[in-house]
Amino acid sequence: MHNDVPDMFNQYTISSSAEVGENLNELADAIAQVLMLEEKSCSEKVLEINKKASRYSCSDAEITAEINELRSRFIPQCRPVFPDIPPDANKSPKLEMERHYFPRRIVSGETIIANVRVKNCGQFVWSSRTDHGLKFSVSWIDGENQRVAGLLVPINFPIDIDSGRSITIPVTTQAPRKPGVYRVHACLLDWQLRIVAEARSGIKIQVDSAFKNTYRRVLGLEKTISQPQFFDTIPDYGKDHSRAVDLFDDEIKKLKRTPTRIIEVGSGTSPHAVWTKNCQILALDISSPLLELGSLYHQKHHPFLNVAFLCANAYEPPLKTQAFDSVVMFSTLHHFPEPEVVLKKLSQLIKLDGFLAVMCEPINDNLNSPDTVRDLLNGINEQVFSWREYQQIFEMAGLTVSRMIIDGASLKAILKRVP
Repeated sequence: MHNDVPDMFNQYTISSSAEVGENLNELADAIAQVLMLEEKSCSEKVLEINKKASRYSCSDAEITAEINELRSRFIPQCRPVFPDIPPDANKSPKLEMERHYFPRRIVSGETIIANVRVKNCGQFVWSSRTDHGLKFSVSWIDGENQRVAGLLVPINFPIDIDSGRSITIPVTTQAPRKPGVYRVHACLLDWQLRIVAEARSGIKIQVDSAFKNTYRRVLGLEKTISQPQFFDTIPDYGKDHSRAVDLFDDEIKKLKRTPTRIIEVGSGTSPHAVWTKNCQILALDISSPLLELGSLYHQKHHPFLNVAFLCANAYEPPLKTQAFDSVVMFSTLHHFPEPEVVLKKLSQLIKLDGFLAVMCEPINDNLNSPDTVRDLLNGINEQVFSWREYQQIFEMAGLTVSRMIIDGASLKAILKRVP
């Protein structure tokens, strides 16, 4: 237990030899001010949490990044900078394709955008920032094992990719004109757009001349794709999340159950669901420091709220199956490298008549936004999907869409378990 937060993750270590940053006191003071925890008894605990966070590490680099992200969460102007490009960058590149969201069938000549997750398996950094920088693309191989010419679309990496790191990249590509069965390979291109590395595994895709069926057939999915409701962009981050909270409240009221038991995954310090009436909230996150700060804040300012904080891995939630009415996450799902896997795990926690709410998920066709680049530089796993890819992810998790709303580039979905 740390500041009333149970640690059921317990897969990180605290290094006694790690250096504590010179400006740690300044950071702790800033966090204490934001959370209104400036009384001595509280501010001392905030400082201790920051000291511990500065020494936290985990075998998973992305989890370590999540744990150590206090600075950029509480001090927005502290943005990371691009590191110097190593002199041996782009030497002997090797890659592996870990997963993809390509459809299994596609119309000939059609342009699509689909995500591919690749890992740098070489010893050296990939960089698109040099004069002879690497680029990413996919190539099409026909049934006679010949590469289809003219279909390579180069994509710059938004940041330098270290050895051993994975990244999910939205790929724009055009299907071959000739119908048939093809394989799509992830590859790296040099500055002259020549293929210098190619993943061994490929994606098998059926290219047809035309479809007379629904988009369900294009994806190769079994369930009917429900059309979302489209609305204008809500440019204000807070208002967009406020709309999501209202949508979530509406769904909770439909359950007509008191008290309603809710898990908020990826809650951080400030779970959005705490203001839902007549509810018991379990705030679950992988970062104990953020949860500890949240526990201190709510004990100090909102002791009447029925909320508990739990440090645990959402891929392996240490909770009883079918014990909760709802699982909700706000701007969280896209951080998971395997979103369909974590959704399937979490769906087992809700009752048969319960629901999952996936709120404020970014929709985009590139990774170039300043906030996305910032998080990638910090080591955070960032991904952007199309709404059709989200549909695919939901169905792969065994979930059906009850309602989907898209506010510009912000997706909000209510999901039910497939009977």
